[in-house]
Amino acid sequence: MIEDMKFDMDKLCIDEVVLNLPMKHLCAKDCKGICQTCGTNLNRGECDCNKKMVDSRLEILGSLLD
Repeated sequence: MIEDMKFDMDKLCIDEVVLNLPMKHLCAKDCKGICQTCGTNLNRGECDCNKKMVDSRLEILGSLLD
């Protein structure tokens, strides 16, 4: 917000840092992470969870592709 032609540098800097944080935190570049549903370590093996989980509010949009 600009009030009296002064910038709030704290807010601008915090926004810039937060927007540049990685979306997926991994321990190494080749790490596959863990399953968000069951917590299986994907480096050790695959899980049987449904990978195509769709938000129930957006399911109707899937019918447009059929």
